[in-house]
Amino acid sequence: MPNIIQQLRDTYSENPAKALEMLPELFQQYDEGLIPVLPCKVGDPIYYFWTDDDKPEIEMEHIFEFCVDEEGLYISTDPYDGFLCYVSELGKKSNAGRIVILSREDTEKALEEQKNEYSNNDY
Repeated sequence: MPNIIQQLRDTYSENPAKALEMLPELFQQYDEGLIPVLPCKVGDPIYYFWTDDDKPEIEMEHIFEFCVDEEGLYISTDPYDGFLCYVSELGKKSNAGRIVILSREDTEKALEEQKNEYSNNDY
């Protein structure tokens, strides 16, 4: 948890009015990208399908963790080798060759679009 958030919590419990004075610093850190806003939380289900499969099926896993590397924030579904996708790639074809979406309904729609696109192309 960013330090400013813990400071706000501690200050608010002792003096709510003083905590309000800290909000500009919180907003500045958010604007600078120091406080990430996640699209979901650890433990949530996440759905995906492989884009290079001629008969793709929806797969589901639970989010294990969010990690940060030089390319950005990514979602992991397994503590050992569970890289799933970068958060910026949700709903688009990821660099891992799959489309990852947060809801099953949206994944079903995307899968149908993928099947239609696949059947309209000559391979």
